[in-house]
Amino acid sequence: MQYFISPPGIIDPILRRSDFRSAHQRARQCQCAENLRETPRAAAHLYQFDDSYSGDAPLPTLEDSPCEPTSYYGITKWAGERYVHATAARRDLDFPFQATAFRMYNVYGSRQALDNPYQGVLGIFIGNLLRDEPITIFGDGEQTRDFIHISDIVDAWVNALQNPNAYGKSINLGSGKRLSINFLADAVLAAFDRTRKNHPVKYAASRSGEQRHVQADFTRAQQLLGWGPRKSFEVGLAETVNWSVDFIKNLARPS
Repeated sequence: MQYFISPPGIIDPILRRSDFRSAHQRARQCQCAENLRETPRAAAHLYQFDDSYSGDAPLPTLEDSPCEPTSYYGITKWAGERYVHATAARRDLDFPFQATAFRMYNVYGSRQALDNPYQGVLGIFIGNLLRDEPITIFGDGEQTRDFIHISDIVDAWVNALQNPNAYGKSINLGSGKRLSINFLADAVLAAFDRTRKNHPVKYAASRSGEQRHVQADFTRAQQLLGWGPRKSFEVGLAETVNWSVDFIKNLARPS
């Protein structure tokens, strides 16, 4: 069994430019496929892929909807999924090999990065509050995202281990609900007992390549894995904020 997940937050300064970062990710994915071919012990492989469907895809979005990512990041993630499935489909492998790709939506929860601008928006907003920085929203804030707690993601991965139902499949993992970035900012502020009246929230120009609305249809996960999201956003947010406060306190303690 092998697991391949893009390492979070590992971006060298020269790779901060999208063209260099894209090439870096493509090379990593090619190496992943080559490693699979040369590692006969890996009879099954789970791959993490961020959702990169067409911006015109109906909501909630099924796995069979067109994948037409509009950002370099999304393109490389889509390519990574295809590398993995193409490797599993090869007929010249001298060992049994199966692959499953998870299309994970906006994953959040304890132990996520709080100081990395390339990480999820929830971690960024929490980090802003902890450092007493303004929250910055790109665009009008009415774009929506589908937030899924890490504990639900872990459940899905565990359910897929050595599960023939998942072999050769791409599977959405999301909550099936949309939350606007404006709502998210207000929810994080409230979790710290603040509002826009006593904490600055700024708006900046929208970023190219970002999807306007995102929402998962996780019917396939229900059918194949018996999986569904269990942790509500309200509970997950409270747990994540409590962890982040304790984490910062522990960092401040003298060793």
